Parts: sequence; structure tokens; C-alpha cells
Amino acid sequence: MDFLLIACYLFTYSFLLSIWTIFYYFIIYLCLNISICGSLMFLCFYTILLYNIL
Repeated sequence: MDFLLIACYLFTYSFLLSIWTIFYYFIIYLCLNISICGSLMFLCFYTILLYNIL
């Protein structure tokens, strides 16, 4: 039973880690491809979004 719990925990952890890694690289990809003005607008939008959540 304990082994099943550990396996489930490890699977969930690796799944979340892979999603976070994909998300992180996607943001880097966007920032590199969009122009400076576009990335600044994206940054402003992201900051406003974070402030709305908090």
C-alpha cells in the first residue's frame, strides 16, 4: 500500500514538473520571437494578471 502511494506521488510530481518545464520554455520562446515592444506588452499584461489574482 505504501509503495502504491509513493508511486502515485512520484507520478504526480513528475507530471507537474513536466507541465511547468513546458510552460517555462514556452514563455522563453515567446519572449525570444516577439519584438521588444510586444514582449513588453506581454510583460505588462502578465503583471496586471498577477495583480488581479493577488
